[in-house]
Amino acid sequence: MKNTRIFVLIGLFVLALLALLIVIIFYSQGTRLKICPDHWVVDIAPSIEGSAPLENREYYILNGERMEVSEFDQNWVLQNCQLQKEFVY
Repeated sequence: MKNTRIFVLIGLFVLALLALLIVIIFYSQGTRLKICPDHWVVDIAPSIEGSAPLENREYYILNGERMEVSEFDQNWVLQNCQLQKEFVY
């Protein structure tokens, strides 16, 4: 009887974790922007020798402000927007 309760509690705990994971996945996907940015910029300027490489070298410009690619629903942007990468040095 005691073992049955433990298994039931473990099962409920696992189900709760799965439900939380599903909510987190849907929430994180739902908060990304589905709007066409004005520009898609790729920074190809060389970094200083010996320094750490720059991250986030690609970004969008929306209404004159830099926004990270991760803020957008990238699949939606690629399917619905006509952007060409603009390379900057």
